Amino acid sequence: MSLHVTTGGVRAVVLLAGVLALAACDGPGPLSKKAKEGDAAPPAAPAAPPMPAAPKPPGWAPALLGQELTAVFPNALPCEGGVDGLGDRYQDAVTVTGWAWNTEAKAPVARVVAVNRKGRFVGFGEGGQTRPAVAEAPDVTYQRAGWSLVTGAPAKNGVRVYGIDEGARAACLLGEVAPIP
Repeated sequence: MSLHVTTGGVRAVVLLAGVLALAACDGPGPLSKKAKEGDAAPPAAPAAPPMPAAPKPPGWAPALLGQELTAVFPNALPCEGGVDGLGDRYQDAVTVTGWAWNTEAKAPVARVVAVNRKGRFVGFGEGGQTRPAVAEAPDVTYQRAGWSLVTGAPAKNGVRVYGIDEGARAACLLGEVAPIP
């Protein structure tokens, strides 16, 4: 007895085998992207904690907010110093740190301000913070020549930072902070 299979018969057998194979599937396999009913959605990534609000400016600062530096401090303050970098970040502000030394008074600069590109006050801070490496600078004889200030302006346009002496109505440029990306 011989079996004679035609091309049409082979196609029918292959088609029937495919239908039976598909009928045996009861749902997505382990590599399927579809989730089975009852499967929980993957856990969401934890939300980043909200940024804290910026600290309040020093008590002497509100009277200066928005005024122009050169109108309030028209004189030059003999000093040296610099901007070290950025510190804590807040919702709409950042801490800037550095050091400042009044070369005439031979003392740390007590107050610092940040101004925007129009020269208006946008940040305030105080000196008196320890910076041991600063005492190695020539003519600096006190380790507490460090300062920090809080400003919201660097994020958009950058700021210039000045040391100020209110009694002398004087200011000196300590450095600049570029816009923060």
